[in-house]
Amino acid sequence: MDTSESIELYTFSGTGNSLLAANWFKTVANDKGYTCNVNLIDKRNPTLETSDAKLIGFLYPAHGFSLPWFALKFILRFPRATNHCSIFLVNCRAGMKLYKLFTPGLSGVAIHLPLLILWLKGYKIAGAQPLDMPSNWISIHPGLRKKVVDSITERCNGVMKNFAQKVLQRKRTFPFIYLASIPLDIAIAPVALGYFIVGRFFLAKTFFASHTCNGCKLCAEKCPVNAITFRHKRPYWTFNCESCMRCMNICPKKSINTGHGYAAAIIIGISAIPFAQQITEGIVHIAPKTYALMPGLINLTVVTLICLPVMWITYYLLQYLCRFKAFSSLIMLTSFTYYWRRYLAPTISAKSFIRKNS
Repeated sequence: MDTSESIELYTFSGTGNSLLAANWFKTVANDKGYTCNVNLIDKRNPTLETSDAKLIGFLYPAHGFSLPWFALKFILRFPRATNHCSIFLVNCRAGMKLYKLFTPGLSGVAIHLPLLILWLKGYKIAGAQPLDMPSNWISIHPGLRKKVVDSITERCNGVMKNFAQKVLQRKRTFPFIYLASIPLDIAIAPVALGYFIVGRFFLAKTFFASHTCNGCKLCAEKCPVNAITFRHKRPYWTFNCESCMRCMNICPKKSINTGHGYAAAIIIGISAIPFAQQITEGIVHIAPKTYALMPGLINLTVVTLICLPVMWITYYLLQYLCRFKAFSSLIMLTSFTYYWRRYLAPTISAKSFIRKNS
């Protein structure tokens, strides 16, 4: 590449992993004399242009073994290639560490699907890099200890800079870890489909703010997809939520939690409804051949049609009752996140998620 040509990076980031990776790439590019811009993919930065860039990068996390729906829509709407432009993808996965062993996350279709879309749009593929940044899914596990975070981050910094060097040298770069993960990624693709259909909506209705919330509205202001509104003077998560965990991890009062007890009660309640089984049995009776071809998809669709209305109604009730301290305390104390560490990527804070492109 000619150093007079600019590089555009587009990143969707919840707790800062993807943004930090973009900054690492930018550092390498700037050191080599390139102009490199980092653009946040969110509701406040709807930029959809390639300008005169000869290299475009998309950096985002893995959600449900896919990429966030908002990031996928951004890529689907991205203009077709109008010049000899190359693209690369970086997918931040849930990296962990066991003693001295770094364990990788899983991408699922998070890289393969966008690569196919962008290739069909006429872009040349410069490379793809799974990046096993510290796992940030606070709804599932506590935030990692600082020592572990620093160790994983330092390793990923080296991986990212090595990838950037090769891409800038016009070397087509698909590291071994990407190629070795393909069989397993394909195997878990149905899980990604389930996440798209129902999982992401279910998770969106598990967040709540306890009575300790002071109404600062930082969560709503910084939400990348404008999924948080205020009802009864407290945050309310709509189905647009991407479960990126930004709100939970930047809340100055640590008031935002995942309602584990509430979610468990909903799952048990829905599974006990005989209506779902009756609908499924009716489909089997009416169209046995169709059901035999795709039983998993039909069962998932039935559950979705029942689950989402139930979640919407019960969640609205939950938000209303959380106005009362006694109820709010009960929900808060039955949430694992109330006791767990939070996570933001090193050097990243709420101020890092600015409104304008950096």
